[in-house]
Amino acid sequence: MVVETSDNMNAKLDEQSQVLDNSMNTLRNIIISIERILPKIKDINQYVNEINNEKVQILQGVEVASSVSEEVSVSTGEIVTSSKELSASSSQVARSAEELSNKVEKVSEFIGQFKIASNN
Repeated sequence: MVVETSDNMNAKLDEQSQVLDNSMNTLRNIIISIERILPKIKDINQYVNEINNEKVQILQGVEVASSVSEEVSVSTGEIVTSSKELSASSSQVARSAEELSNKVEKVSEFIGQFKIASNN
């Protein structure tokens, strides 16, 4: 019975030893896999940082373009306003020129009523 119990214990210890060996091998494989993956994770992290930097640059470019676009829009509005004012001034000048022409014509007609006598 002691021999049988001892044999059973040895068998169980062998099983436990085998389980521990398998666990150790599995852990070694996990460590090896992690060691292989870490450089790739670092590379991915670096690419993500580069992408974020480029994103920031793009956003800054968009902000500048938006600002310039707003300035162009304001300038365009000012040009339209100036053009309308210039058009109104031109129309006023044209009306004034027409009135002046009418007055010159009336003055000419009025002057034409006077005859200059010649001394012959």
